Amino acid sequence: EVDQQNRVPTWTSQSLVTLTVGRLTQLPAVLTQGSLGALIDDLYGDMAVVKREAKRRDVWSFVLAMQPGDLVATVDGATLRMGRLLDGAAERDSLGGSTVLRRAVSWSPDATHDITSLGAMLRSRLRFPGDDVVNLTEVSSALEALLDPDVEPGPGDGGATEGPDINVDSPVEP
Repeated sequence: EVDQQNRVPTWTSQSLVTLTVGRLTQLPAVLTQGSLGALIDDLYGDMAVVKREAKRRDVWSFVLAMQPGDLVATVDGATLRMGRLLDGAAERDSLGGSTVLRRAVSWSPDATHDITSLGAMLRSRLRFPGDDVVNLTEVSSALEALLDPDVEPGPGDGGATEGPDINVDSPVEP
């Protein structure tokens, strides 16, 4: 849920993913960490430093770090949904009365998995209270294996499913 709303059905039906940025009225003409950071500091200066820094990281990741072809994963209730980020820059928009940044995503209709069927480490990395954008690189091969069953999960990436042959020693962001 985002802002107490389940946005996943909208995301999947409209082929997008969003990040809530309530006070952001426009993006800087030149998108850099510095320009985005200065904008966030200006707009969210009244927030506690920890919350402002989290907003800065989320916006940086969503706008600058997420690249076309990147795997996107979200949890819809108890179901994991996955897709691929498409070409195109982040754009400011309005969704359900909230100001958001949006990116285009090709959601896989078949890439749905019950969270309880996943390995413990992967399951724990997919539960991200307090963070809007999470870097899942450490478990990317386990997620890729869920998206494409012909891909083998790599060692130490969290494991796609429970089982004796899967290494679940390590953890997994747009």
